[in-house]
Amino acid sequence: MLEEACIALILERGYEAVTIQDILDRANVGRSTFYSHYTDKEALLMSRFQALQQAFEEHARIIFEHESFDQIDPQTITNLPLMMLKYVEHEHRLFKAMLGKNSGGNHLNYQREYLLKYVRVILKRVAKTQLAAYELEVVSQSTASVFLSILVWWVDSDMPCSAEELFRLVMRLVEPGLVEVLGIPALPFFPHTT
Repeated sequence: MLEEACIALILERGYEAVTIQDILDRANVGRSTFYSHYTDKEALLMSRFQALQQAFEEHARIIFEHESFDQIDPQTITNLPLMMLKYVEHEHRLFKAMLGKNSGGNHLNYQREYLLKYVRVILKRVAKTQLAAYELEVVSQSTASVFLSILVWWVDSDMPCSAEELFRLVMRLVEPGLVEVLGIPALPFFPHTT
């Protein structure tokens, strides 16, 4: 009830305008109940995001255990961008509250840094071309920026297409450049969908 109240209020009023008391009133919950579970409204909002973080952490663990993608069983490699889009699609209101125009921009930098952490490692591990540190950073920054800016547009536009349709279009845009820069025939962790 608290999570839903928080998300609804952010979508109505904007993140900065919502107080804990507003959330308590909307959810019809007492202050002691709130503080027994959450430290503040930020912790409340981020609690639903933890499932996606756990999936990223599990995927990263698999990647970090190996020197390159060639050593990883292809069946264990998750299509991370599509998985993330499907999660966002399922939790549309949460992500609209966190990243949309009423979010106040507070969570965009957090999401960007979180995503960049994984993009850097994945691209470094999959690359067959020896990239200078600045080249890897440019490719990582570009990849994360494109994905996040499209994600923000998608949630703010109330998802005019499915996660799969968006994924296919984004891959058509970014895969040729990534394949060329990384010196690989295809992106093995972004399986093509028909």
